[in-house]
Amino acid sequence: VIGGIIWHWISRKLIEFSGPFVFKEDFAESPEEQLIIGFLESVGKSDAMGVYSQYCAGKLSDEYFEVIGRLPVYDHKAEKTEISVCFRQLKEDTGAVSWAGRSLQGFLENIYHKLFLPRKIATVSDMGETIPENSVLSVDFFRFRKTAILRIILPGKDMEKNIKDHVSLITRESYGNIFFELDLGIPEHAHAADALVKNRFLPALLIPCAGNGDMAVFVRRPDEH
Repeated sequence: VIGGIIWHWISRKLIEFSGPFVFKEDFAESPEEQLIIGFLESVGKSDAMGVYSQYCAGKLSDEYFEVIGRLPVYDHKAEKTEISVCFRQLKEDTGAVSWAGRSLQGFLENIYHKLFLPRKIATVSDMGETIPENSVLSVDFFRFRKTAILRIILPGKDMEKNIKDHVSLITRESYGNIFFELDLGIPEHAHAADALVKNRFLPALLIPCAGNGDMAVFVRRPDEH
């Protein structure tokens, strides 16, 4: 075994991968490049529209993938670094609708223009009585990275307060990196964008086809002292 790439499906159209990881360097041909080519040939036969990675390693990554954004992260000393997120489209994107609050519209217009993605942005300002009173959120904790990722389980009218309460709990546990993944393919989730902005979250990244639709990743700005 000279190396490998780890990958898995995260939606019906998108594959997430990590690597390539090379264990032996004493080969005439570049094992890193061979791993990338083999990976792309394999997933290219699937129904995947694209592949992406938050941990795209190696010097050849820029030749085969496009950097679609950078996520700021902080270590235990509060020192900031940025993670480059890589993407490669495998099949033609035939278009989709992205549901969003007005606070997200400008970000989406810019990113869709940059990535040449055919999207219709449907803005939603108020869902009225179509959503319940109480929202439910999930949190994934990654202790070694001091990172927490929030997602919507059930939308609700109390979204702004619920996000605030979750952030308060997470920061008390000394987690310096708080992200929120918002599925733009679910109309009932659209109003959460405005609630996020009011809780010091900013849109930082868009991952095509990562959920029911595209996934907007928000990062929370550190509190001012």
